[in-house]
Amino acid sequence: MKKIFIAAIMLLATAAQANTVSKTFTTHSQSGPGLSVKRNATIEYSISGTFVGTVAIEKTMDGVNYKQVTADLTAPASGSFANTTKDSVYRVRCSTHTSGSIVTSLSNKVEVLQDLRNSFGYTTMKVSDGIVEVTAGSSASGTLCLAGSFSTLPVAGYNKGCFAYQTSDDKAYVSTETVVRASSWKALW
Repeated sequence: MKKIFIAAIMLLATAAQANTVSKTFTTHSQSGPGLSVKRNATIEYSISGTFVGTVAIEKTMDGVNYKQVTADLTAPASGSFANTTKDSVYRVRCSTHTSGSIVTSLSNKVEVLQDLRNSFGYTTMKVSDGIVEVTAGSSASGTLCLAGSFSTLPVAGYNKGCFAYQTSDDKAYVSTETVVRASSWKALW
């Protein structure tokens, strides 16, 4: 049972880091990849670069018909908004382009963390530098640190008690001390 719980937590932490789509536009009449978003999730967006052009964020609920949900964006911008309707797909569309590169990204990391909160009853969650820290509710104490997945385990930057998944050997690890070397991690299975 512990292995299943830890695997589920690691999967959620990995999904929190990976739920981003991006596209760099260098010509007009193009759309970026779609980002699937659940109802009541928060979508974060970033538009950057040096450019002369126009992009907008669109959404579809049927996979065919897209509706613009932001004003036309003609300069770098970032922000967030809530998906208040049923599960949807969001994308960035470039309608005009004169020069430069328009770098765009959409993310819904908060959605995965909210699902974790709802599923396991934890009261506080913090994401910082790719680390998910979950603090237990009033019936328990302690903090769970989810470092994420790596091809090679990190050798610094994590406290004792962090979980990590190493893709090169398909194993989950926990840090047994403040991480200062590869041997700071112990395989769970």
